[in-house]
Formats: sequence, structure tokens, C-alpha cells
Amino acid sequence: RSRKVLRLRGRRQSMSSEIVAVQRRAAAALLGAIVGDAAAQTSHWNYDRAKFHAKLKAAGRFETPEFFAANSFYTVTSGKNTCYGEQMLALAAHLAAHPTDPLSATSRAKLVDRLEAAFDGASAYGPWPVAADAPKPTLPIPGPWRHGSIKGFLDNLRAGKRDIPECGSDDSQGDCV
Repeated sequence: RSRKVLRLRGRRQSMSSEIVAVQRRAAAALLGAIVGDAAAQTSHWNYDRAKFHAKLKAAGRFETPEFFAANSFYTVTSGKNTCYGEQMLALAAHLAAHPTDPLSATSRAKLVDRLEAAFDGASAYGPWPVAADAPKPTLPIPGPWRHGSIKGFLDNLRAGKRDIPECGSDDSQGDCV
């Protein structure tokens, strides 16, 4: 009997240390993703690779492109996150607030509320929806950019679709809002 108890105790400790190791890797991956997002934000959405590489080379930054200002869509302070990073932060905050059951109906509703607050008209992203007669903004806009998936999500909320997955946008971006 004592051998069995010792084996169980050892297994529990082993499982506990495995769980801690997985949690640490997950936290490190999240931190890396958030820092990487911030490092790339200033050069977000550069679709012409040759042109972007030429800018980097001209600035002597080809080997160190992080935090290189070349974003032609929006301007935020260097080190701030993109809307994708903001989504990761909102999701991380949600998971921390609901560690035991982050996907229950109540928790999902709170996640929708959290994402809405992060991107709605009262957020740093500015008014939403934008008035139909508003002039098209001059690029780059000052402040953060709401991409299509976020806009679709907010539109779905305005249409009364507040449950996951119905509130999500129907575009093909991988952020799944």
C-alpha cells in the first residue's frame, strides 16, 4: 500500500509540474505574440515587400526591422499593439478572469462585452459606426485601425447578434472575432 501511495504522490507531483510547465510555455507564447505584434505594428500592412525592403535598406534597418515606422494606414505610438494584439490582450484578460470555465454561456457573453468595449465607439478606435456621409480619412489616420473583422463583429453586435459564433465577422481573417 505504501508503494502505491508513493507512486500516486509522485505522479501527482509530476502532473503538477507538467501543468505548470505548459502554463509557463503558454504564458511565454502569449507574451512573445504581444511583444512581436507591438514590434511589427509600425510596419503593419506593408503589402509591397520589395518597396518595404528598399525602405529598410535605405534606412540601414534591413536586419533590424522591429519598430521601423513604415505603416501607411495608421499611426500609434511605437510599442503599442495592433488591433490583433489588442484582441489577444482582451482574450488573455478574459481567460485570467474566467480560469475555470472561460467558455460557459456567461463567460462567452462577458468576452463579447470585453471585445466590444475594446473596439467600440467609446474606445481609442474612435466612433463606430462611421457616419455614411463622413469624408474618407486621409492615410495614415492618427490612432489605431479597426480592420474588417472587428468592423463586422461590431456591426453584428449592433444587429443584435451577441452570441458566439453569430457575432463574429464573416470575413476570412484568422482572428475569429
